[in-house]
Amino acid sequence: MIPHGLTPANDARAAEIFGISTKTWQNTKRWEDQRGLKVLSRKGAMRRLYAEEQLEVAKTNADRAAQDKPPLPMPAIPAPGHDLDLLDLEEARLSLPKERQVSDKTWKRYRAPSSATRLPAPDHTETGEDLWYRKTIADWDANRRQHPGGDVGGRPAGSKDSKPKEWGSTAKKRARVADLLTEHGSNLTAAMIQEELGGSLRTAERLLTEARQRVAEQLAEQEQLTPDEARERVGLVSEAERRVAQIRELLEKQGPELTAATAAATLGIGMRQALDALRQARIDKIREARAQKVRVTERWIAETFGVKPDLAQRLLNDSRKTTRTAGR
Repeated sequence: MIPHGLTPANDARAAEIFGISTKTWQNTKRWEDQRGLKVLSRKGAMRRLYAEEQLEVAKTNADRAAQDKPPLPMPAIPAPGHDLDLLDLEEARLSLPKERQVSDKTWKRYRAPSSATRLPAPDHTETGEDLWYRKTIADWDANRRQHPGGDVGGRPAGSKDSKPKEWGSTAKKRARVADLLTEHGSNLTAAMIQEELGGSLRTAERLLTEARQRVAEQLAEQEQLTPDEARERVGLVSEAERRVAQIRELLEKQGPELTAATAAATLGIGMRQALDALRQARIDKIREARAQKVRVTERWIAETFGVKPDLAQRLLNDSRKTTRTAGR
């Protein structure tokens, strides 16, 4: 379990922080030599997970020890129980009330795309381990109780007309969703569409996303809005994207003085959310600079954002990837 507020890191990330190969880290069991460093993954887990915040301090303390300097205090590990604790697959199963826990074999089967009952998508996978927020699993289980006997978000057991005749064709459904979007705007939810059209919640979500995309394109063309403004108008911007946009504004004002702690305090969000959003905002700015033909180097990144060389290198590498990482 990764308690709320901490950043998960695996062996590869730990080795990177210590400037050694992953193989060396694992073969020498280097984690056992770091005073105060805790392995956060459960006993028997396939991969070791740590808090990146503890790894950074452990490396700093190793350097200080070589200089005969006293160690810095190791960041504390919060007590479990927060809604945003990150759980692995088995921990997610055990987080449910005992009377609602299924067997380990059945739980693993819930991950299969062909399963009638499916687990929600992981909230975090960057460590090579699928992790879910405690709240994600609790909400999923609550939704199952509301819709027993079927896929999460599906119609209640015993409902026979999953496709009402009046909304049989996809074209008719799309037309009705467009009407609902005009009527309710950004307040329209997939659950409202499901209640109107029947079918599964996932189908309703897909129809809603398609409708919002079309309306956003129309707004951008007719009202001369930017794509982001049009997406915001129709409710296509997620909370994670909003956080990135807010932190981007702070980044423009404060530059290298902006830290995750400052962003968290200013926006009233969790430390982990601030870390994720700040990282994405920095990556977005690096990509924009490169698009503007700016010569982006690790030194430029370190000076622009006030970060250490190793973080500058990670940001440079991440900016070359195509997948946007914000959204946890």
